Amino acid sequence: MSNKKKELAVALARKVAHLEVPDEVVERAVAKMAVGKEKIRGVDICTHGICLDYIIEGDTPWKILESVVTLDGIPTRGVKVFPMGIIDPDFLHVQVQHEIPELAGYIKQRP
Repeated sequence: MSNKKKELAVALARKVAHLEVPDEVVERAVAKMAVGKEKIRGVDICTHGICLDYIIEGDTPWKILESVVTLDGIPTRGVKVFPMGIIDPDFLHVQVQHEIPELAGYIKQRP
C-alpha cells in the first residue's frame, strides 16, 4: 500500500489551510511524506510539525514499526503507539511526529 501524493496533498492542505501555506510548500512536504511504504491514515499538525497516523496489523507489527518511524530526510520527533485491543494486540495505531522544515515557520505562527 503506497501513499498517493494527491490524497496526502489534500489532507495536508486541509490541515494547514488556516495558516496560509503556499501550494509549493505543501507539495514539497508531501513529496517527503509520500516515500513511506505503509499507508498514512491521517495527517495532523502537532507540537513538532506534522503527525502521521498509521494502522499496523498482522503477525509481526513490530517489524513494520521501524519503517513508519523513519522517513528519509524527515527528522522524527516523537512516536506514540496505541494497542487497539486486548483481543487483538497485534493491531496498533501508531502516531509519528515529524519535523518538516518547509512547514516550520508556518506552524509556529499558528494561534
